[in-house]
Amino acid sequence: MIYEIPNFLDDETCDMLIHYFVSSKKRSIQDDKFFSVRTLSPSEICDDDIKMRMEIFKSKALQSISRLFHENYVFLEFWDLVHWYKGIKMEPHADNIYPDRSPNTCPQRDYSSICYLNHDYKGGHTFFVYENKTCIPEKGKIIFYPSGLQFTHGVSKVTEGNRYTLASWYTKDEKYILL
Repeated sequence: MIYEIPNFLDDETCDMLIHYFVSSKKRSIQDDKFFSVRTLSPSEICDDDIKMRMEIFKSKALQSISRLFHENYVFLEFWDLVHWYKGIKMEPHADNIYPDRSPNTCPQRDYSSICYLNHDYKGGHTFFVYENKTCIPEKGKIIFYPSGLQFTHGVSKVTEGNRYTLASWYTKDEKYILL
């Protein structure tokens, strides 16, 4: 099941995260060239107000996943602020497995979420291949979904403006807790 929750994150927090991302000199260097220098991990944020807001987001997200998916325990595994500029898109994929059903580099991921930080751009919709569903970005809206193959998803091309998201992944395996 894919859950869409509008206004999960307030406008002020969305604006603060985008402003921090744009003004920050830090960018996460990743092995995956697709994401390298387009992301910033919330653990790298130095602003105390934003850190507090991120802790609130984390608590709300974990409680929501536990309730929506009837889980006793779920832990944050990883998260990133992501910038999607004009012309970029993401091909369909699952977050914990390859299409041939072999484990990818993150088989511990059980659930995923995307929180849209803005909607003043065109394109950049999240689509789910097998669920035949498209999620239209709205500032502050979050989508939660299982990370497996049935929820193969992608992002349509951003055709105008800049898309900013907070992508998060969750696990039921406590050895992968992000501290």
